[in-house]
Amino acid sequence: MKSPLLSLPAAVPAEGPDEGVAAHYGDLFREQRALSTGTGFVDLSHRGVVKVSGADRLGWLHLLLTQHMSELPPGQATEALILSAHGHIEHALYLVDDGETTWAHVEPGTQSALIAYLESMKFFYRVEIQDATDEYAVVHLPAGSIADNPEGTVVRETAYGRDLFLPRAELEAFAAAN
Repeated sequence: MKSPLLSLPAAVPAEGPDEGVAAHYGDLFREQRALSTGTGFVDLSHRGVVKVSGADRLGWLHLLLTQHMSELPPGQATEALILSAHGHIEHALYLVDDGETTWAHVEPGTQSALIAYLESMKFFYRVEIQDATDEYAVVHLPAGSIADNPEGTVVRETAYGRDLFLPRAELEAFAAAN
């Protein structure tokens, strides 16, 4: 998934696992200062976005993930892993529940394998799993950011900052405003 921000002037494409987003925009020191003063953001729009909805979602995720999920309150961020039978990490998820849907962002390109695994574990549970990568982009605002959360945006807030699940169509406008 190519970020629309790669089309911004001076965007230098990232390589390796971060391919698809800008590594920087030509002035690393200015960009670092913007992050440290709360006026910058990190484009994570290359990451996969997975949504899980349905009445059983939290209890079902609790059975599959390394994190206690059954009592996760809306708006509380958490991280979780899916482990193999041998204890190896298969997937790392960065999660938040909005009261109706659990949102996760995952490593780039891993969402299809994650969704296949989750679909294989549905059994009789009332859950719906959706790959929302084409519809939503993730943007990280470091702690202390003065940027506003756009109306209706799902926010995953931690001590280190906020991850915004932005509609992809709003990504360029968000970048221009911040």
